Amino acid sequence: SLKAQIMNYELMRPMFEAFQANKKNATGIIQWMLNSSWPEMYWQLYDTFLRQNGAYYGAKKANEPLHLLYNYGDNSLYKINDTLDNILDYKARVQVFDINSKIIFNEEVNLSFSPESSEAFLKLPDLENVTNTYFLSLKLFDNKENEISNNFYWLSTKEDILDYEYE
Repeated sequence: SLKAQIMNYELMRPMFEAFQANKKNATGIIQWMLNSSWPEMYWQLYDTFLRQNGAYYGAKKANEPLHLLYNYGDNSLYKINDTLDNILDYKARVQVFDINSKIIFNEEVNLSFSPESSEAFLKLPDLENVTNTYFLSLKLFDNKENEISNNFYWLSTKEDILDYEYE
């Protein structure tokens, strides 16, 4: 179903992005599972018939060679360069929208990337009058204004609370 595909995308992308944001200190990532031997909806990158699903596209998005990401752990934005090149004179456009698509934060940041790097470049400010659900758009442009990457998040003002007692 479409809901399952979106959920797979939204569950897989942050897992790989967390690795990207912390790759200087992380030694790797284990993905369970690549494909499934029987029909099921979650966690595998390919279904029983080896067709890509939402999780595949989430992993692909998170592992772009040049990528902007939101780190849920520290509320910061990171610039990722998985190439061996110095990248100079790029620009990030950061926009936050409320539930009605009204822009409540809009900033452009000039960026350069070191080879094989992961660096925070902006901490999101405390947003005033934001709706309970809001959206974050990250776009990366090269020095000729070509869009190189875009990333989009659905965020909430309500923090997740883990229920360790749930069985």
